[in-house]
Amino acid sequence: MAETGKKRIAVLGLALESNAFAPVTTEQDFRERGYFIGEEMRQAGILQPYLDPAGQGFAGVMTRLGDWQMVPILFAMGAAGGPCDHGFFEAVLDDMLARLEAAKPIDGVYIIGHGAGTTTETDDMDGRYFAAVREAVGADVPIVATLDLHGNVSDEMVASADVMIAFLTNPHVDMVARSAEAALLIAELFEGMTPETAFIRLPLVTPQVTQLTAPGHPYGDLIETGQTQMRTRYGGAIANVSILSGFAFSDTRHNGMAIVVTARNDRAAAEALAGELAARAWDDRARYVPALISVDEAAGYARSNTGQPIILADVADNPGGGGRGNTVWLLEALYQVKAGNVLIGVFYDPALVRDASDHGQGARFRARFNRNETSEFSLPFAAEAEVLAVTDGKFMGERGMAAGVPVDLGPSCLLRLDGIRIAVISIRQQILSSETFEHFGADPGTAGTIVIKSRGHFRAGFAHLVPDDRVFEVDAPGLTTPNLDRVKWKNLPRPVYPLDVETAWSLT
Repeated sequence: MAETGKKRIAVLGLALESNAFAPVTTEQDFRERGYFIGEEMRQAGILQPYLDPAGQGFAGVMTRLGDWQMVPILFAMGAAGGPCDHGFFEAVLDDMLARLEAAKPIDGVYIIGHGAGTTTETDDMDGRYFAAVREAVGADVPIVATLDLHGNVSDEMVASADVMIAFLTNPHVDMVARSAEAALLIAELFEGMTPETAFIRLPLVTPQVTQLTAPGHPYGDLIETGQTQMRTRYGGAIANVSILSGFAFSDTRHNGMAIVVTARNDRAAAEALAGELAARAWDDRARYVPALISVDEAAGYARSNTGQPIILADVADNPGGGGRGNTVWLLEALYQVKAGNVLIGVFYDPALVRDASDHGQGARFRARFNRNETSEFSLPFAAEAEVLAVTDGKFMGERGMAAGVPVDLGPSCLLRLDGIRIAVISIRQQILSSETFEHFGADPGTAGTIVIKSRGHFRAGFAHLVPDDRVFEVDAPGLTTPNLDRVKWKNLPRPVYPLDVETAWSLT
């Protein structure tokens, strides 16, 4: 029963960043990352930043406002990977809707989403479940959603939610702040605010390495322009500005940078600002060109570096974008040039972890990488290795996007291959912060070269050790290559910039 005077807000979500070229994401992948039903959501570490009543996110703000009762429904998150198995998606959605029906009456819905999900049968997983939730609760129940800024926005998503709030930072260090914003805006909706949303999708599909939001980057400049204009030019008329760079590898008809502006009772204001920002983004399109170094150049940097640590970012093998996290192009190049004082992390290979564990700490054995992989990019490699550490892979994150979040790498090990130390894990994911290496007893601050299998989220967790001017993005092959012309697209709308340099667009 509802507590007297309390708004009953259902909290739910199904979050996946789908890479059309990666293996299908299964139920096991979701359960490894996060699958919580009903009251389990209150205790889930991955959700605590949003749902801790004493915190700074949605629940904390709503509790301070004093007018809500959380109704936890279901939340499932899979590590970035291939399209979701459609049968599993249908089963989860049926369960979500049944639990939502049983929880009625519902006064509002908060969706903790992503925005770039697909299944093996639909290219708009998010739009599908957003619309189903809308149908379940009715047209008059406020729905707010928080999204990753890599979401691919569909018309159905826009039509189903009253307000969609995308992250403003990449790396995503503002997730809690955006969750708090969702609470403030749903409170306004309860008080009678009428949201008016303008949505523009551009024929602009940018490489992920060009989507950083620090000052001086085109995407960061665009987001800052939107926030500044919202604050200074519209007299409170604008409720939210979200600019979603999108996720190219979903390979859907919804791909393209999305400008979503929501105004308070003022559609003209929403349309005017959305048009301004879309024009600014299009004028800046040539700035979204990546600057990469070759594998050979990277190996040369590592061999010759005798000063402060450098980072070689293996951006084409980013598990956070569906990469397998186990390509060996950089490992093999560094091994061949006998680079010293190298740390590599994290490398996904459960079979290799089992071998290391069976041999035990201090043992030497022939390490066989990728013996069970079928991806064209995950080639085998073998070398003599020493087991430096074997762990359960569990620790509490402290920096960047991992701050305050429990990390589970699965059973893991640290191996030494001559001058290279490599952290090997059994739950596929990207490395987010330096304490991952520290968990294995390795000090990244004393390394000469740190190889990171991540596209960019690592930057917030390593900035205290390595400044941006000592981070080099490497042009190695992989499922998340920034060279979009190497990808065998099937559904991406064409023409699209930068794949088709002649692409034209205008607001009218």
